[in-house]
Amino acid sequence: LSYAEYLNYRDKVNGFAGLVASSDVSLYVGGNKVERINGLMVTDNYFSVLGGTSSFGRTFFDRECQTPLQCPTAVLSYGYWQRKFGSDQSVVGSSITLNRQHFTVIGVAAPDFHGAEMTVPDVWIPLTMQEGLMPENKFLSRPNCSWLTVVGRLKDNVSLKQAQAEMQLIASQMDQEYPGRRSIIDV
Repeated sequence: LSYAEYLNYRDKVNGFAGLVASSDVSLYVGGNKVERINGLMVTDNYFSVLGGTSSFGRTFFDRECQTPLQCPTAVLSYGYWQRKFGSDQSVVGSSITLNRQHFTVIGVAAPDFHGAEMTVPDVWIPLTMQEGLMPENKFLSRPNCSWLTVVGRLKDNVSLKQAQAEMQLIASQMDQEYPGRRSIIDV
């Protein structure tokens, strides 16, 4: 989905406890020796919806990073923190340079947290920092650019069939809102 579509679903859906969006990003860590790492740009509710906690420090707060380019923060994976920072807890509050942009490390994820991905990224970055990390691609502002994976957590009293019906209804409304686009929803 596009970012605009994600926001539309997030704001209209009732059958889910929450929806999160994410996109892989290749990152280069600056310093004396440039290193390529795997990042995941995520919505600020990513950890709370998926049950992720921090080992120390914190994760993103819901609705914390709504404005593009205003939340240069990062959460490190436990494994990356061990490999790169030698398990030094003083990394929280320090600056890390990713794709020539400075980010403040706000926390380290719990060792068993991997989110909705099969492979644990090295770092999670707010989705709204996309244009700072990839200035040549203005994905956030392109309503017909499908670049996000969206995952949701069903509310306890909602069946899969109910959620599918609700998502199809919203998809139909969005197909009218974004002419020339057909929403494909897999619930």
